[in-house]
Amino acid sequence: MKSSKDIERLAKNIRIKKNAVNKNRILAGAQAALNELKDTESAYSKRNIWRIIMQSRKIKLTAAAIIIFAIILGINFVVTPIDGANTAFAAAMDHVKQARTFSCIRIMEMAYEDGENEGKFLFKSKRMFKEPNLERHVKLTSPTSRFVGEITITDYGKRQCLVINPVEKTAVLSDISYEYNIDPGTGRLVQTQLYTRLRDKLLDLAAGAVEDIGMVTLSGRSVRMLRSTKDNRVTTVWIDPETKLPVQIEHTWPEQNHPPITYTEIKIDTELNDSLFSLKPPEDYTFTEGSSNYSDAQSRISTKMRHLLLNCFIYASERNGQYPKKLSELKAVGITDQILKNLLTSQDNPNGPVLMRYRPPREGSDPLREMILYQIFEKWPADGAIVGFADGHIEIILDKNHFEELIK
Repeated sequence: MKSSKDIERLAKNIRIKKNAVNKNRILAGAQAALNELKDTESAYSKRNIWRIIMQSRKIKLTAAAIIIFAIILGINFVVTPIDGANTAFAAAMDHVKQARTFSCIRIMEMAYEDGENEGKFLFKSKRMFKEPNLERHVKLTSPTSRFVGEITITDYGKRQCLVINPVEKTAVLSDISYEYNIDPGTGRLVQTQLYTRLRDKLLDLAAGAVEDIGMVTLSGRSVRMLRSTKDNRVTTVWIDPETKLPVQIEHTWPEQNHPPITYTEIKIDTELNDSLFSLKPPEDYTFTEGSSNYSDAQSRISTKMRHLLLNCFIYASERNGQYPKKLSELKAVGITDQILKNLLTSQDNPNGPVLMRYRPPREGSDPLREMILYQIFEKWPADGAIVGFADGHIEIILDKNHFEELIK
């Protein structure tokens, strides 16, 4: 695990402002997320993380912390149950894993900056899916009012995604044929698909000692409350006594300065009408068909580049903010030589030339402007060069002169 001091040293390098209260919130969020980080990001999560970063300069300033904090999608406890309360606990978890539908609201504290003002807000999002291909997310809160209530519906079978903005009354339908994930075990590209592991990870909570608190009242209903402790992390589960299914799960770190993570309004194997996943936009909304900013080749490179940027950040968090001198050093965070080879080369030609080059950030450089990964080319590409920055964001550079300035 990364120590709080390690995270704080890293945070200094990513220019978190000196407001002590808000700084502690950002550090706590980054620490909690790093403690829970797994290789189970959904396509939706990664898509929206980058949209959030690029939509708002104020959030972009704390991008490194937000990238890590926002991709928490599952928590895995590997332990052995030891007492009687585990009977109900395990029964509820087993039932859930047989479900075909799932929905919940996730609540996390996040920090934001707005000019000279800094603060926090509760980031609430509702997620639901219907196997095998349908997914829906609603952004219930946002530091930017124009995105409150934004709905993202994805049909992985049709390879289409609809984003509905109720504030601006707009709807954008996009083709996601060129959307990829990285298989963390091999480093190879895989086309995005419905992500169900949030459900499985959330509910894999058979911790080492489960305490049966008994019957309590939650939102006006009687539920059974179970609690477990693992590595200073307390997990509380509220279970419906009739269905034996969890209705709320909360993770807290009482002895550390970590904000809680809560999953509430959990509904398992309930009827979800297909209309919730309709790709037909509201009739009174302005509708456009969106086009990807990336070609298929660019999407492949950018997906690999983002994966490398994230692992560079994790590497630095363990080494006082020092990024690797060369990418082969990422072996320390699980990027084996074979995985790195697959990330750096074309999927169609794994023994061919590398697609991108890395250079460690210079001491004292601005992460927003410090390019550390860039596409390799023999002649300037007509559709621009893809580059990655130390704060985690990626850009397509269309101007060759601008690229040459960045690479100096």
